[in-house]
Amino acid sequence: MEANRIPGLVKIPLPDFLFPELFGDNLVRIPNPGSEVIAPPLRKVPFLGGNGSRIVFMVSDPAHKYLDEDLMDFLQGLLKACGLTMDDIALVNFQHDAPVTYLDIIGDLSAQKMVVFGVPPRLLQLPVDLPDFQIENVDNLSFLFCPPLSEIQSNKETKRRLWACLQSIFQLK
Repeated sequence: MEANRIPGLVKIPLPDFLFPELFGDNLVRIPNPGSEVIAPPLRKVPFLGGNGSRIVFMVSDPAHKYLDEDLMDFLQGLLKACGLTMDDIALVNFQHDAPVTYLDIIGDLSAQKMVVFGVPPRLLQLPVDLPDFQIENVDNLSFLFCPPLSEIQSNKETKRRLWACLQSIFQLK
């Protein structure tokens, strides 16, 4: 018999529920060889525009596929002031199709920047709550949350605050 070996304690089967108690966070579950871990498919995110610069503008308009004509004109004015066109962005309407998460946006649109009008961060399943008019990075994606476009269009102070943030996020001078 080997030294330091207690007879009968060589192979004691333990129930699965004991492992976390005994080893805490030091255990890693390794899948069986040959078994594939399949990630859930990402949603295809419908959008308007070319997405050439990987910039997403998200709105929330249940009455229109994207925006009504007046708000679309206002958005295009904002884009022009930022040196952008519809070819540069992906315009996503959160309300039109099944809701998307920020991970859908990253995965499907390869977004680097996201300007969100009227959609709270929790609805995009962000792990943090972000206030309006504050640029924050989450998972290598720069976010700017804002009030709805219609509110910004009709209020000089919110326009001013939005413009200051757009200058920062798009590095305009």
